[in-house]
Amino acid sequence: VTPEDEWQSTVGRKEETDKFTHTIPGDKGGRYYVGFFHYENDQDAYFGLNWKELDDGGGSIELNPGSKGIDVANHQGNVNWQEVKNDGYSFAFVKATEGTTFLDPYFHDNWEEMKDVGISRGAYHYFHPNIDPVQQANYFLNTIGTLEANDLPPVLDVEVSNGIDANGIVNSVRQWLDVVEEGTGRKPIIYTYPYFWENSVGNSQEFADYPLWIAHYDTEQPRVPGGWDDWTFWQKTSSGSVDGIAGNVDLNVFSDNPTDFPSTGGNDSSDNDQWEPYIVQSGDTLSDIAQRATGDSSRYLEIANYNDIDDPNSIYVGQEILVPRNSSTGTTSEDTDGSNKQWEPYIVKSGDTLSDIAQRTTGDSSRYWEIANYNGIDDPNSIYAGQEIQVPGNSSTGTTVEVTTGGNSETSDCNSGEDSEVQTFKAVIQEYEDGVSLYRSEDRSAEIDPNLETTLVIHGWNNNPEDLKSVSDATRSLGDQVLALDWRNPAEKLIIDGGPLSAAGAIAPVAKQATKWLLDEIKIKPDKLTIVGHSLGAHVGAEIGRRFTERGNQIKKLVALDPAYPATIYDINSTQSWQQSVTRLDLAATESLALVVQDSKEQIPNLDTFLKHAWNGGIAGDNDHAKTAHQSFVIDFTGGLPFKNNVDYHGAVAKVYADFLNDEKQIPSDLQKDWYGNDGGLLWWSDTRKTHEGVIDADYLSGEINKLTYVNGRSWFGNAQENTDWA
Repeated sequence: VTPEDEWQSTVGRKEETDKFTHTIPGDKGGRYYVGFFHYENDQDAYFGLNWKELDDGGGSIELNPGSKGIDVANHQGNVNWQEVKNDGYSFAFVKATEGTTFLDPYFHDNWEEMKDVGISRGAYHYFHPNIDPVQQANYFLNTIGTLEANDLPPVLDVEVSNGIDANGIVNSVRQWLDVVEEGTGRKPIIYTYPYFWENSVGNSQEFADYPLWIAHYDTEQPRVPGGWDDWTFWQKTSSGSVDGIAGNVDLNVFSDNPTDFPSTGGNDSSDNDQWEPYIVQSGDTLSDIAQRATGDSSRYLEIANYNDIDDPNSIYVGQEILVPRNSSTGTTSEDTDGSNKQWEPYIVKSGDTLSDIAQRTTGDSSRYWEIANYNGIDDPNSIYAGQEIQVPGNSSTGTTVEVTTGGNSETSDCNSGEDSEVQTFKAVIQEYEDGVSLYRSEDRSAEIDPNLETTLVIHGWNNNPEDLKSVSDATRSLGDQVLALDWRNPAEKLIIDGGPLSAAGAIAPVAKQATKWLLDEIKIKPDKLTIVGHSLGAHVGAEIGRRFTERGNQIKKLVALDPAYPATIYDINSTQSWQQSVTRLDLAATESLALVVQDSKEQIPNLDTFLKHAWNGGIAGDNDHAKTAHQSFVIDFTGGLPFKNNVDYHGAVAKVYADFLNDEKQIPSDLQKDWYGNDGGLLWWSDTRKTHEGVIDADYLSGEINKLTYVNGRSWFGNAQENTDWA
């Protein structure tokens, strides 16, 4: 191989040339990285070889201080990594796994393509403290395979509690870190954000010797919790824009005080192995074969490389490969976990996932790829109800496939075992601040059917789902499945810290977790989902809608009931920036509707007048934000008290919407947009303040709608032609 500085040669221009890289054993037990390089301009093509010796056991990673990077998951979709690199980003973390059943469908493509273009790559696992941490660690290790010398250390993403207390989280995190560190020979990185670590993990200082990747937005320097002296990576924003990625993406920076990531001396056991032939059986995967042959499923890449198998998923029945017989374990390639099992037909049911089916048929949800490969399913997320697939009948478990969704149960015997395992989504989940839950509003223990028309109802500050019972009941009477998002604990806890302004810091974390429940666990159909939010709950709903949209799944409809003022300066994720605008309503859903109490018709030139109208007007709702909905209506309350009560009127908006549903009212088809101001006044056609579609007269006490006034035409002078409905 030519010396490093002399590899480049010039030849005439030629057609596209293949690129490849390969690692080979060194003369003294080391390893060499050998690459064929190719570059073209308008006249010439260049090619040659380069090499460098690597430290045995993994070497170390070096990034330049201040290097820019990103992190991506499945909701970013396909990434053009060459464009990312050309845009100046030198490292990236990609989601690999979550819990023990979710494999990011883009992980393997991302992992290989980052290597191909020369971006330093790292993989992360999204951690659930209520799931066995050792199983999570092994699932992650099986997915990422053997780390290469220039890969970044593995990452544990710690940002949800699942109702586990601080001591429980610390113990689970420790177990995961120990297993992964032993399996990779690398000290993992911990990802978290200050508020969560300080409040849900008790600001534990037990992991201060692990590299910290901190998420803290809109600040000059991130807050470092838990005894860490400094951060290693900093996630600065979740709304970055990078070439090669559609939509927003997280942006990160490497520390100005960089630290190498040394190997911790993971053993390369291949030197102790003697290799022997093995015939691939029906249902085999390389990770299964590696587990049986070596006791370590993560060595499947070693077997692939030894046999020159480019794609570890491409082995076939009857193929002869060489597998290690490890003298230190005495393990042979004899089938010990049922790979000689018989495959049987199974009809996919509503709500099924391949990981669920794998769990029920094999006892191991991570083997869903095996079922996908056996059935020629390219995308494991693309199965559909009624599809017939082949599944393994596992004699060791005698599992019966049973699916419970929305209260209905269907059973298909895969074997003659007596016991059955029922996989359901139990709706009550405790999360963020140990006080957020998502459930069927009429029955907290009922299952949630992802295929039904569904309305999610979200209460506001210092409230709870019972305060919106009239809305839930009216929606249910129309046939919808009604869910409640109860986030009273973070909202009420923060009252003493500044009321709604401070409680707004929970908007983004609560919305993030709710999105994960809805999309990743319940697998709700976005085109069947309506979100109704009141006050701050309207902003939570909009943030959920934004997150759905970012993942390519826009929800059907968003209804904002007197969305809380002031929407333009809330700190929605506790970064204390106080200058974050919440999501526009029309960007959060395919359809959006806002109902908002009319503002005072008087100007508010000073503090005295403001205080007067704080009681005598509608300033709790943000009328300017309401107008960002596709349709917005101003409410003029009548009846009740002889004066306008800002606080009570704010709550009465929910009653108005319930009456709208109960009477099954429809928006008039001849309604024209943008004629009314924030105070409900009809404006001249050229007045830029006209932003709402109509005025609703309603009774304050009952919420009963008296009439809707709207514009349905214009005279030839340009004057508005008003009409009434719902009288």
